[in-house]
Amino acid sequence: MGRLLDGRGPNGGLNELGREVIAEMNRLRMLVDLSHVSDATVAQAVKISKAPVIASHSSSKTICQHPRNLTDELARAIAETGGVVGVNFVNEILDQTSHERASAGRGSVLTFLNQPTSYRPEELDRVAAERLKGFFMDQTNRPPFERIIEHILHLVNAIGADHVGIGADMDAARIPLAREGASTARATIRRSPTRSAAEVWRTTSSRK
Repeated sequence: MGRLLDGRGPNGGLNELGREVIAEMNRLRMLVDLSHVSDATVAQAVKISKAPVIASHSSSKTICQHPRNLTDELARAIAETGGVVGVNFVNEILDQTSHERASAGRGSVLTFLNQPTSYRPEELDRVAAERLKGFFMDQTNRPPFERIIEHILHLVNAIGADHVGIGADMDAARIPLAREGASTARATIRRSPTRSAAEVWRTTSSRK
């Protein structure tokens, strides 16, 4: 991916090769997916693509400032191409507290992995794997299921229901699914003060 960017680091945009790749993907009718790129790259890609683009597993930066997430402006720009934003269910992408805690946790894990240790060399891989497993499986700061609904409803209000999808990213991490199941989603949407939220629920229910 780095070969397609302009060399300005994680906040940079596309270089000439990147623009050529988007043009070729358009020609081949391949979807351009912007979930793992910078804001600058999203802004450029929506302007040069001749076909709809998507962010297959991103959420709203208004609710959580994770770099994977999109500002309302960029989400609208994707929608204006005819594309879709797929809401990601990963804890730290949904929830600001989880994001901050995960960022701090990664720092402590990296410090641990790089500091001198008394473990024998043949034990280092096992010890590192155990520490990393503990970090990734830690659910002490698991956000509520309602956070998923907040992202969906915010994006529906910002860019329209036709441009909001589900990109749960279930292979990446445990997700904050409520044990109560669909009844929790229904109750959460009914509690929403926005008329569009109720309309979304009625529309999706009527399609069953």
